[in-house]
Amino acid sequence: MYVRDGIWALENAHLFIIVPLNNKEYLVDVDMGGNSPRLPVPLSGDEIVDSDGIYRVKKDDDKSFYYLQKKTDDEWETLYRFEKPSHQWDLENIHPICILTETSPESMFNKMYFLSRVTENGRITLLGDTLIIVNGKEKTKEKIEKHKIEEVAHRYFQIKV
Repeated sequence: MYVRDGIWALENAHLFIIVPLNNKEYLVDVDMGGNSPRLPVPLSGDEIVDSDGIYRVKKDDDKSFYYLQKKTDDEWETLYRFEKPSHQWDLENIHPICILTETSPESMFNKMYFLSRVTENGRITLLGDTLIIVNGKEKTKEKIEKHKIEEVAHRYFQIKV
C-alpha cells in the first residue's frame, strides 16, 4: 500500500484476488476500507466506473508492479501496488503477514478500530474514532466521541466492541 511521500507499506501484506474471466484478468479486492472499488477492475488498464469514482489498474512496464488507482479530480491517486503472485496463497504464506499486521508497532491495524462494510451505493467505515460514509460520490466523515464508539459499531456493523 502507498503510505505517502514515496513510502510503501509492507509488500504483499494486502490480500486480493486475481480472477481470470473470458481471457481477461481482473483485480477483485473485497475491502480496503472506504477507498476501494466494489467492482472487478481489469488488469488491462481499462477504467471502471463504480458508485464512488473511476478506478483502473496501471502496469509499470519497467518493473513487475501493477498499481490500483482512483481518479481524483484530474489526477490518478495510487491506492496500492502489487505484483502478480507467482504462487498460490495458502496459510503458510499468509500466517507471517497476519502476525506482523497484528503485532508490529508500525501496523495501524492493532492501534484502532477498522470496521468496514459495503452498502448498496458505497461503503461505511469506522476507522479509529472516525465514521466514514460513502454514498455514491458523496463522502462524509464524522468524529465519534470515545464513549459512543460502541454504539456506532453496533448500529452500523451489528457487532459489540
